[in-house]
Amino acid sequence: MSCNYVVLVATRVSRQSPRLRTHTLARTDVNMTSMKVYYKVVMCRTCDVVICAMSACSQMSNYDLYMESEAMCSVSACSHECRPSPGGAVCACPAPLYLQADRAACGARPPCAAWGVCSQRCRPHKARHRCACHRGYRLADDGFTCKSTEKTTPLLVYSNRHEIRAVELPAATSRALISSLKNTIALDWRRDPTSGAIQLYWTDVVDDKIYRGTMVGSALSGIEVIVEQGLSTAEGLAVDWIAGNLYWVESSLHQIEVARLDGKYRRTLIAGGMENPRAIAADPRFGYLFWSDWEQAAPRIERASLSGTSSRALAAAELSAFHYISVVTVGRLDTIHTATYEGSDFREVVRRHAALSHPFAVTVFESHVYWTDWRTNSVARANKWNGSDVTVVQRTLTQPFDIKVIHPSRQPPSEYNPCGVNNGNCTHLCLIDSAEERVCACPHVMRLAADNVTCEAHEKVLLVGRRGEVRGLDVQQPLEHTIPTVSSPHLTAPSQLHFLAADRAIYWADAEANEIKRTGLTGGGVRVVADSGVESPRGFALDWAARLLYFTTGAALAVVGVEGHHYTLVYEDSFDNVSTLAVDPIRGSLYWARQTAAGWQVETAQCDGSRRRVLLDRRADPDLAHVHSMVVDHKLNRIYWVNTASATIQYIDRSVDKHSTLPLPGGSWPAALEVYGEEIIWANGRDDSLYACRHDGKGLRLLRNNTPGVMSLRVYDAAVQRGGGGACSLRTRSCAQLCVPVSRTDSVCLCAVGYRRNGDACEALDEVAVVSLSWEVVGVALNASADSAAHSLLPPVPQLSVAAAIDYHAEGEWLYWADSEAGRVWRVRRDGTQRQLVVQQPDAPDAATDDWRAGLAVDWAGGAVYWSDPRRSLVLVARLDGSHAYVLLDTDPLAVTALAVDAGRGWLFLAGGGWVQRARPDGSHRDLLYNGTAVADIALDTQNEMVYWADTWEASVWRMRYDGSQRTRLPRPAPPRRLAVAALAVHRGTLYWLDTMVEHGSLLAAPVNNMSDYRVLRDKLGDTLKDIFIWSRAAQSAPGGAAGSPCAGGGGCAALCLWDGARPRCVCPHGDLAPDGHNCTPYKSFLMYSRVTSIESIHLTDEKDLNSPYPSIQNKRLYWTNWNESHPCIQRAYTSGQGLQTIVSTDILMPNGLALDHAAKKIYWADARLDKIERMNYDGSHRHVVVRARAEHPFGVAVCGGWVYWSDWVSHAVYRADKLAGGARALRRDVPRPMALVAVAPHQHHCAADPCAVENGGCAEKCSSEAGGAAKCACGGGRRLAADGRACAAPSAACAAEDFACAEGPCVPQELVCDGLPHCSDSAHASDEDLYYCTSRECPPGTVRCGAGGRCVSASAVCDGRADCDDAADEDGCDCPPAHYRYHTARYRTTSHDTALHRMITHRTRIHHTTQQLRC
Repeated sequence: MSCNYVVLVATRVSRQSPRLRTHTLARTDVNMTSMKVYYKVVMCRTCDVVICAMSACSQMSNYDLYMESEAMCSVSACSHECRPSPGGAVCACPAPLYLQADRAACGARPPCAAWGVCSQRCRPHKARHRCACHRGYRLADDGFTCKSTEKTTPLLVYSNRHEIRAVELPAATSRALISSLKNTIALDWRRDPTSGAIQLYWTDVVDDKIYRGTMVGSALSGIEVIVEQGLSTAEGLAVDWIAGNLYWVESSLHQIEVARLDGKYRRTLIAGGMENPRAIAADPRFGYLFWSDWEQAAPRIERASLSGTSSRALAAAELSAFHYISVVTVGRLDTIHTATYEGSDFREVVRRHAALSHPFAVTVFESHVYWTDWRTNSVARANKWNGSDVTVVQRTLTQPFDIKVIHPSRQPPSEYNPCGVNNGNCTHLCLIDSAEERVCACPHVMRLAADNVTCEAHEKVLLVGRRGEVRGLDVQQPLEHTIPTVSSPHLTAPSQLHFLAADRAIYWADAEANEIKRTGLTGGGVRVVADSGVESPRGFALDWAARLLYFTTGAALAVVGVEGHHYTLVYEDSFDNVSTLAVDPIRGSLYWARQTAAGWQVETAQCDGSRRRVLLDRRADPDLAHVHSMVVDHKLNRIYWVNTASATIQYIDRSVDKHSTLPLPGGSWPAALEVYGEEIIWANGRDDSLYACRHDGKGLRLLRNNTPGVMSLRVYDAAVQRGGGGACSLRTRSCAQLCVPVSRTDSVCLCAVGYRRNGDACEALDEVAVVSLSWEVVGVALNASADSAAHSLLPPVPQLSVAAAIDYHAEGEWLYWADSEAGRVWRVRRDGTQRQLVVQQPDAPDAATDDWRAGLAVDWAGGAVYWSDPRRSLVLVARLDGSHAYVLLDTDPLAVTALAVDAGRGWLFLAGGGWVQRARPDGSHRDLLYNGTAVADIALDTQNEMVYWADTWEASVWRMRYDGSQRTRLPRPAPPRRLAVAALAVHRGTLYWLDTMVEHGSLLAAPVNNMSDYRVLRDKLGDTLKDIFIWSRAAQSAPGGAAGSPCAGGGGCAALCLWDGARPRCVCPHGDLAPDGHNCTPYKSFLMYSRVTSIESIHLTDEKDLNSPYPSIQNKRLYWTNWNESHPCIQRAYTSGQGLQTIVSTDILMPNGLALDHAAKKIYWADARLDKIERMNYDGSHRHVVVRARAEHPFGVAVCGGWVYWSDWVSHAVYRADKLAGGARALRRDVPRPMALVAVAPHQHHCAADPCAVENGGCAEKCSSEAGGAAKCACGGGRRLAADGRACAAPSAACAAEDFACAEGPCVPQELVCDGLPHCSDSAHASDEDLYYCTSRECPPGTVRCGAGGRCVSASAVCDGRADCDDAADEDGCDCPPAHYRYHTARYRTTSHDTALHRMITHRTRIHHTTQQLRC
């Protein structure tokens, strides 16, 4: 026998570096004939020596093996005893020592107590141990590793800024799940326990939204936004897969929020006590929530329960810049650590490896830890016990962010779910507090009732404005955050806060951003109310009764409506250095503080600016200095304010005009205050706390600490704004624009700037020069001078980006402008109301944002607007509202940058580059009038039929007649004046132009024959001058002797009327002109193509016709019914697959047929189990049962005209019913298994115009579409609909005791309240169906509450044998009357239609098909 022994001893160099050194101890030649090889490998994971013994022998006996192992004991690493065995040398330990995990050393500690002994479970076995696994896992062949028995392929998912990618393990094949994202950071996932579908959640910090999508195959579908309001930087995300909640970290807001997995019931869970939270992880089996905090002074990991309680720090020593948690990643130290859930047994796993240069996120799967690394742009993994076997799994092109492994073992089920039954009996949020306990919680502006399970409305919010944020705290529990935080970039310095309860809106003035903004109490997006015409609005006040906003702008005081309309000035000057402003809506008074040359003073006036006087100055009280945060106490008739310089709070009692100083604790430094009820709430900048005290300064109590940098305070409580409508509500005739109170009973009407008052009406000023400064449009009087007041005669247009070209329509008082950055044409009424998007140009490939220098011209006579698209070398025309857009001219290769129209004579002038052309309004008779050098702008003298243009190359102005004759250059001003004309206009023999070289940008005027005799109307306008026109009614009237345009009033055309100079010509943008010359007929054949977000069409043969044969299809939706046995529903999505929504999920069992009523914008659908035909709006609101009779098993549904049709399997018939009144009637019987229905009619699939789209349907306020397709008006804010059905009037008298008083104005019977149908208005959010009210209401005397939903029914209806409640709670548990017996009703459920139909037919005579109940 010949043997060969090879013994390899591998010694680890250090614990930090697991590299191995190999030594050959013995070697002998071997006879390879008939040889068997035996291996014994002892793997040591934490020891310093690894021994590998290999023996190769031919026909070896057990004795030989024993002798070999005895020889090996001489070179073994056993610390105490070595025993030979047939399997090789085995280390042993004398009592009471134990063999350690390295299988060589002996120690006093049992091996199962050591780190990394077993992958999951360790069982002591005499002096040794054995590894075991949890349920769902099996022990691998190495006796250490536990492998999941789940056959699902593990999927490693990571975010990569602009996409989310998935890697299959262990194959490492990669694919993109979704691309074209903006900046995706955090992600997590959940397996739906019912369907088994994988739902992926992710955040986008650019969109500030949280998305959800369902994994279908190799991609994500059904992508929807679940959280989109009030987000700032959601950088961490964690799913509670047991209770069904979603947690996320708001890094910049220093808080953690929670909501249901669909985004509902959102609330702030933890706020404060954290400086820079980043990562978040959850283990709902134990009710634990973990997060990291980057606080520079004390970086740490913290833990709390999933209900937000029991917060504590787990790890802090030697750690810096934690990123994402699964185990622990330390970004600045470039290490990965791990610790127990209690923070003990803290260990370092990987340090300073080449693949671990800047770890960001980490996750764990089986025996490996995975991480993303910013510096190496990679996804890597290592052994999670000792950091060995470091492997790069994926290389990425950009920095990878979060990482997760999708596998059932990563979200193991819990033996007990505290929220599993009926949502833990919680009405809203059920949060796991421990393995066996739950806590009910409420969303924003709600609180728990005394039963600790029911949420009730609680809209009493302390608004705290600080730099970069506005937070909402519970007034009664100020440590609780109760609304979504509003943060940057929406605001910078909220110097003043106000609220409007009627709109549930919050307003603030941003003194640094020069903006007035608003948002909803519970979110809804931030909207700019005013920005143009706003300069340092340190003073800001809201009159909730008259719905007015007052704010300081420069040295003026402005007032606008709460929507930002009808801007006007109360004071044009002498209002400088104002630091704070307050209004008394009931008494019609204004109060403010300002610094004058003589010092600080407090002043007052009536709200129209009259009767102005000084109430207090610094000579009377030296403490009056740097006044801030002025507040009116309506109840006590006092004005309070803070003196930041003297650190005092003072007030004036207006009943006696005496001022006093409030006593404060020593060392206080008040920064802001608010008066609420019987207390004053104020912020102390000295200790960064909020306090409350009585009006006399006594009864001081601490509300909240750790609240530094408070700039403003306001308490949102709707009750404060009830009980008085102010003087404006007493008017018998409403003001045309603004109503301003001046006392308790009197008010005056004001008009917007640029208007003059005529009684209660407002008339627009005529003959005004309108100038575009790019980001602002201003009006200047034609007789103005540079020394006159610089206030605009045009109300500011908010959110104006770039007005490159402007024009007007005098009759409709419309201002038009072209936005060159966005490629849009807008219009707005001159008073600032009814802003509308007229044109949205398609995106051009490879076009810069400033390429769209469009020309714009309004044909006031023909009712059309013309604009150019220089990127595509097109001139287009549409009706004044933008409808029927039509490509008029293809000017390629010339780009048109200026347009002008003489509507009275029927001429269109075009210019661009160095040329000027003329054409008729229909594009015919096109002629070249001038071909020279750079033409900057053109203008028309319609009185003398002259064309003027500015030549920037020659720095001159030229003119010629309409036919191009008599071309002359106007005399230029004498040197050294050089013209730099940006735009020009001609009116009544005067030339007006914008000149960038005069006085830092000026508007000048001069006689057309002598430009040297110019005068400056306005200077210091800047260098962004764009366009000018003269607003004149006379200029937009037919010239003497002219008949005007024959296209006036539409010219009888179905689409667009264009004038060729002799007669009107009808054109069709998307069809052929009918033989009658007026109507349009659709094309029968054309080619359609997709543009990612839209579907476009082109002609098959005529490539010169650039008008699409079919209108562009954008954002079209598909609707379908879903039979999902657990969650039946009706859903919709865009044709692109985006925007999946479930619009019906309640009161539905088997939705069958579905039909769209395009005329009325309604959906009709059938439920085969609940035996009904319903209708609703496209978004699922306003549900109404049309018919139940003869709808025994409806299948197909169709709607046509005033009828709804359906087929029925049980009665073998096709039925018809009035779609409004119901009333079924059979059209055909004895039809076996009737199925789908389609109504064929000439205009069946023609989408009707929205009756509310034009002029708001004629409604003064709210407009909605009725089932018949007509407009239905409604009112808000407590107002009622007037007798004409369109206007809104003041609310009527109080409702009777048996009625419910709607917030919208009318009264409805109590039995209709909370019945699931809106009665107070046609809105789904009508006050009688308000969620907060219906979940917390108390039933009136003589009524009882139904089981759910908040409905109340008469007490006499209980046990009367008829179900009055929707859930039949009034008949639950009732005894049957004599001569009746009790039976059990049930619904048979099956996936087979035939079986279900058979059972329904068989049992229909004896089983009533409702939910399971006992019936008599």
